[in-house]
Amino acid sequence: MTKLKLLYVDDEKVNLTNFTIAFRTKYQIYTANSGQKALEIVKNNNDIAIIITDQRMPGMTGVELLQHIKKYNKDAIRIILTAYTEVADIIDSINKGHIYQYIVKPWVENDLLQVLDKASENFLLVRENKRLVQELEEDISERKRMENELRGLYKELQRLSVRLIEAQENERKRISMELHDDIGQNLIALKLQFNNFCFQLESSDKDKRQEAATIINSTLQRTLESTRTICQNLWPVIIEKFGFDLALKEFLDNFSRDYGIDVVLGSIHIQEYFSKHDQHQLYRILQEIVNNIGKHSGTEKIHFDTVNRADSLCIEITDFGCGFDMPDLAESQQEKGCLGLTTIRERVTILGGTIDIQSWREKGTRFTLLLPHSGALSTLP
Repeated sequence: MTKLKLLYVDDEKVNLTNFTIAFRTKYQIYTANSGQKALEIVKNNNDIAIIITDQRMPGMTGVELLQHIKKYNKDAIRIILTAYTEVADIIDSINKGHIYQYIVKPWVENDLLQVLDKASENFLLVRENKRLVQELEEDISERKRMENELRGLYKELQRLSVRLIEAQENERKRISMELHDDIGQNLIALKLQFNNFCFQLESSDKDKRQEAATIINSTLQRTLESTRTICQNLWPVIIEKFGFDLALKEFLDNFSRDYGIDVVLGSIHIQEYFSKHDQHQLYRILQEIVNNIGKHSGTEKIHFDTVNRADSLCIEITDFGCGFDMPDLAESQQEKGCLGLTTIRERVTILGGTIDIQSWREKGTRFTLLLPHSGALSTLP
């Protein structure tokens, strides 16, 4: 057990020697023969537990010394030791020096040892109490910090929930408009064309019948393609049937055709490294990124590169369009209530990966995704 530090101050050298011999086995003893030397020791040792000082010393009394020491060490137990018993000295010791005990010389070793033992217990008790109070204050501070953080997360969750509901409603509205404007109009056209075809059946003009049949076939093909596109956007069934790699290639081919943007694509080997669930998440991430490029970048070409590492997949998507400033984009999305970039980041986080976005005005944008492989997870029960 570490010994407590004790400072003994007395202008008589023999008293310093006798005190050190008597108590050195139990305490780490420091001695000083003047108040000035005692102050230097206290300044260099702020963990002294007990200070015993003679009252009548040349240059500085014991009470004056304890007054000065209190500025540097408030926790030390202070004891006055003197051969004089003037009432004024006792009152000064109590009022100014804040002493723990007043002892009259000559001291008796056993009696002084009992005083020191009690003083040590008192010092350790005060120190432990301070430690507990500090821990309690730290716990309270940490609890308040966590409560504030939880409140912030709750508000963020509420905000995201509202935006999610709005996004769902917007998605329903978009699907409804696509069904009405695309498939609905095609079906109306089919109905009119079919009536015309029926009318041409009664005619002897073979060319007109053939023309009507060709128009009906073309309209049916457009309706079928529109239906497939809507279904693909809602749920990529092709992943279930033919796998992620083929589904991604078909999506990029359709994107290139629909937007007139050249997609420079290397070989794709992704599906074997990810579970089915993660494949769907990754498909949505790439779909969102690429569609945003098609809608907003104004680029004529996209580079789509994939690199499989030992335990992760790196996907880099680069366009050469108008670019943007990240702060402006975040503010714009917040004002419009868009979930685009937020949704992408959240999906990447779900996959345990990271996404880095770099953009330059009039030069283009690069999206870099780094995703840990999860293929082994899909084999677990």
